[in-house]
Amino acid sequence: MGKKVFIACPIGADKSPERQRSDQLLAHVISPAVGSVLDVEPEEVVIRADKIGEPGRITTQILRELGSADVVIADLTGTNANVMYEVGIRQALMRPYILMAEHGQTLPFDLSDFRTIFYVLDLDGAKRAQLELKAQLQKALTGQVPAADTALFGQFHTTEATSQLPQASQNLLEVLEACNQILRETQETKELLITVGNITLDIQQAEQKRIEAYKEAQTQEQGMWFLNQMLQNPDGVDKILPVMEFLTNLNKAQEQIDSIKTAQPKRTERPRQQRSTPKQDRQE
Repeated sequence: MGKKVFIACPIGADKSPERQRSDQLLAHVISPAVGSVLDVEPEEVVIRADKIGEPGRITTQILRELGSADVVIADLTGTNANVMYEVGIRQALMRPYILMAEHGQTLPFDLSDFRTIFYVLDLDGAKRAQLELKAQLQKALTGQVPAADTALFGQFHTTEATSQLPQASQNLLEVLEACNQILRETQETKELLITVGNITLDIQQAEQKRIEAYKEAQTQEQGMWFLNQMLQNPDGVDKILPVMEFLTNLNKAQEQIDSIKTAQPKRTERPRQQRSTPKQDRQE
């Protein structure tokens, strides 16, 4: 399964200043940086909540991506409540995240000492932000981050670190880790089901093509037989035409039977229970 990068940012209404800024940040900073680091088309790995192309509850989808993404990039501009909530979840899961904010943004006290990429959305500013983001992405995606670098990862989930926490906190961390594992396994199961479904569809399409090829060959064979009879006996057309009409009607009837069989669901017969006779009851 390939890498995934989830973007937590203010979305806003269509054509709103928030949406325009988030679109520009994605197009001119995040996507080029991710594409360069992973050497892929950014659309294949970068996910934003409003661009998830599947039905379902958006909150559930966001939680799934927060748990399964390899890196979360959070734009703190405007200190959007949803973004802060998503950053908190990612911190609780103790998984890699990168913080960004527009230049001049004042961060909340709890995040003020975290390394944050402050960007300006002009030509030079976008280039600088790209370079800084690429440097952090390379470390986050490869795991090459010093154990002391808690500004990028929050607090590391290590035995030494967690053993110093209160028991209630350790229990909470275990629950969060279990939830994260469930999210990953659910995503892997979904992808496996999609693969199996595609294989099944390919088999059905191949079978349908085989049936169509067989019918086409049968029609050609009948046509060749008719042509051969015409050449051998030109005066016997009146006798041959009814035979051809009969074969045509037979083919149509077979097609109707096949379509009915395909439309009907398969029925599973229940095993019949043998009823005992009064005589058998008396013997027992």
